[in-house]
Amino acid sequence: MERRNEHFRHILLFYFRKRKKTAEAHKEICKVYGFDCLPERTCHNWFRKFHSGDFSLKDEQRFGRPIEVDDDQIKVIIEKDRHKTVREIAERLNVSHTIIEKHLKCLGLVKKLDIRLADKCISLKEYKNQRNLVKEMIASAKEDSWKTFGEKLEQDSINNQKLLKSLRSSKGHDKIEVRNKEGVIIEKEAR
Repeated sequence: MERRNEHFRHILLFYFRKRKKTAEAHKEICKVYGFDCLPERTCHNWFRKFHSGDFSLKDEQRFGRPIEVDDDQIKVIIEKDRHKTVREIAERLNVSHTIIEKHLKCLGLVKKLDIRLADKCISLKEYKNQRNLVKEMIASAKEDSWKTFGEKLEQDSINNQKLLKSLRSSKGHDKIEVRNKEGVIIEKEAR
């Protein structure tokens, strides 16, 4: 890639010395190498450099963080301590945290997922218990028109909406209520 860029710079210097305009030089290069070979803005930057008297065709040394990171370095850090955060890894390797996130994604390493319902973080076991409770409610609603349950279900959860839809579709119910020890949680008139 570096050799190709240097080749384009030689061509740009050739057109500069022939007193061509930047747009003309860009157009001629694109005719030969294809439309996407070199941005026109790059041509403008190099012509500006040539106008200032600098005819060096090499890239200047850049300062700042290195852009590329070795995946093996990231793996070694994670194997030593799996509780390291992305920012800690980025700080250690002197790169941005977004670069580390991209590398972790390519390596197939992802963040742990915690399930949130009703603005509370609940465990997977509690979530499964809620789903089992909903299934139990649907099954018992077909047998009995009234049931009191000991656990609270949040009204806005998807499972409750599915439950209400199922209960409404079953015949023989004038009113649908789901209750816990504190009182009525869901109360809907059958349609």
